[in-house]
Order: sequence, then C-alpha cells, then structure tokens
Amino acid sequence: MGARQTAPRPPPEGIYLGQGICGFRRYRRSPGRRPGTAGPAAGKVITVTRVGPARMGNIRQTYIKRVAIELIRNYPELFTGEFANNKRKVLELTDLGVTVDGRLQATHKKLANRIAGYATRYVKRKRGT
Repeated sequence: MGARQTAPRPPPEGIYLGQGICGFRRYRRSPGRRPGTAGPAAGKVITVTRVGPARMGNIRQTYIKRVAIELIRNYPELFTGEFANNKRKVLELTDLGVTVDGRLQATHKKLANRIAGYATRYVKRKRGT
C-alpha cells in the first residue's frame, strides 16, 4: 500500500499573511464576505448594535477573599448587604481596627475597606438581595 494522494486544497479567500510560527499559512478573511455563505446577505455589514457597555469584573487578591469569607462563615448574622455596617464589623473582628479614646479607628484603612467591600458583594450574591 502506498501513501494516499489527496488533491491539494485551494487556498482560502482573503489576504495571504505569510507563514505563522508553527508553519501554517495564515489568511485574513476578505472584508464583507464570510466563507461558506452566498447570496446578498453574505456581504451585509452590521452597522448598528445594541450592546450595553462592557461590564468588567473586579479581581481581588486571595487574602481579601479568604478573610471576608472566613468572617462571614464564622459570624453570618453580623454581616449584611450594607457596606458601612460590614466595615465596622471587619474592624471589630480583625486586628485592622484599634480603639482610640473609645472610638474604633482603622490601622489599615484601605485593606479594611477592600475586605468589607468584598464581604458586602459576597453577602448580596449569596442571599440574593
């Protein structure tokens, strides 16, 4: 048995971009036509789209998530969907808050805010409020 001979495929339509890193030939599609389509709709260009603004997620560090989730699991009745309440509770329950003259002050305000913010979003998502 010999090697099977196959007919060479015609190059795809579009602009030849040269060989890629792996040795494959690269082509850019011709504007206005999708391969495998025919007829008047093949060259139709969409000019108006009804897409809202892109919603990007917030990436938070693992230690912020870990501390917030641990606090919520240990004290579920103390945390609500309100940021100010959660900020007070984070300062009370962690070493990020210090009592000075009877008032609770944050030693690491930015970190406490991030933990309280994630706790607020976590509670809202879990409780559906």
